[in-house]
Amino acid sequence: MKAFRSVGVLATLLVGVPSLLTASGSRQWMVCGGSTFATCASVNIAVTASTVTMQIWNLSGHWSGAYNQAAGGYHLWWSATPLVSGVSFFNLPPGVTAVAGSVSVMSGSVRRGDATPPAWTVQNTQSGITISGDPTATGIASTCDFGTPANPTPAYGPGGPGSPDYWVTPCPGGPWPLRAGGVTISFSLSQNSAPWNPSKAGLVVHAYNGPNGLADTSACVVGGPATNCYSVAPEPHGVLLLATGFVGMGLVALRGRRRGR
Repeated sequence: MKAFRSVGVLATLLVGVPSLLTASGSRQWMVCGGSTFATCASVNIAVTASTVTMQIWNLSGHWSGAYNQAAGGYHLWWSATPLVSGVSFFNLPPGVTAVAGSVSVMSGSVRRGDATPPAWTVQNTQSGITISGDPTATGIASTCDFGTPANPTPAYGPGGPGSPDYWVTPCPGGPWPLRAGGVTISFSLSQNSAPWNPSKAGLVVHAYNGPNGLADTSACVVGGPATNCYSVAPEPHGVLLLATGFVGMGLVALRGRRRGR
């Protein structure tokens, strides 16, 4: 009888404990477009329990970014070296929230002459989750229009005292085969968050185009009624690199969970 009472008490206690996060999944986008000027970008996201890991490539300025698979032809999407300043996810299941504040990990290549750029921050909004930086101080630049991290052209570098500090991602070669070197970002879902599988999430890529972020801004929206970006399919070896990236993102999440224990 005591054993049955103990089991009943335990069951009662467990009712008040938030359910453990079990949903996980991944998704990748490769898109071109925008509300004011065109931005081309790739965003990978992987969720493992409460750990969210992303990789972002700014592919603006790359010639193959002009290929619009949806329209079945080539379209000029170039713009003058826009910088990615953040991403937002919407169409999330009810109750999905993130730990607000600075991301736990932000790493990648940095423009020559720059200090390590400030980490982006996480915000819970009415429509979903936004991860972004101060556009007057940092951003993710593309080497497609201005050389390489070691030898950029004058458009955005090299950096110097008083100038913003930029992350940079390598320019792919050929139609969309990504190269290693995307900017990696990791953050956590909040303790009371609902589970999240991002496979049905919508994406917004925030970008700006001008000195110190003081010129035009643009939003590339994928999913929902306001979609203004076109998806671009990667070539087979690009898909292989994406899969490799997801494996690496999973390892980052696994290490984070082990450290947490």
